[in-house]
This record gives sequence, C-alpha cells and structure tokens, in this order.
Amino acid sequence: MSGTADDVDAVINDLLASPADQDMAELHSLERTLLPSGFPDNELLVGVDSTLQVGALEFMDADGNVVSRGLLGGSRAPA
Repeated sequence: MSGTADDVDAVINDLLASPADQDMAELHSLERTLLPSGFPDNELLVGVDSTLQVGALEFMDADGNVVSRGLLGGSRAPA
C-alpha cells in the first residue's frame, strides 16, 4: 500500500503537535522481505523540531544510509 501526499502531511503534522520527546517516527515498508533475524531490511526516520519548524529524514537499507542535509529556511548546506 502506497501512501499519499496527505498521509505524509498527516505524519508530519502529528509529529509537530506531539510533545518534544515524541518528535520522530520510524517507518518500514511492509512490501519488502524481512532479514533472517525477522527485522525489516529498511528504515525511514522522520524527525521534526516544532520550535525551529525544521525536519530531517534518514533512510537505511542494505546499500547504506542517506540523511537529509540543509539549513534553516530551506537553504542547502555547502558541500
């Protein structure tokens, strides 16, 4: 089952409205094969800071990790 843009907005809005110690969601695809250990082979972390109105994304799978990078106001950080 694929999520919609409204689903993404709902997750982010829920995180922004949550207490400061509940500012991250851990998501896994149910359409991918589990590892032999029984754990998912993938992970998407969505984190927010409601005070600064910023967020971060992290994706992990067998090929490695990718993390979002940027500055306040949407400007991209220098490489």
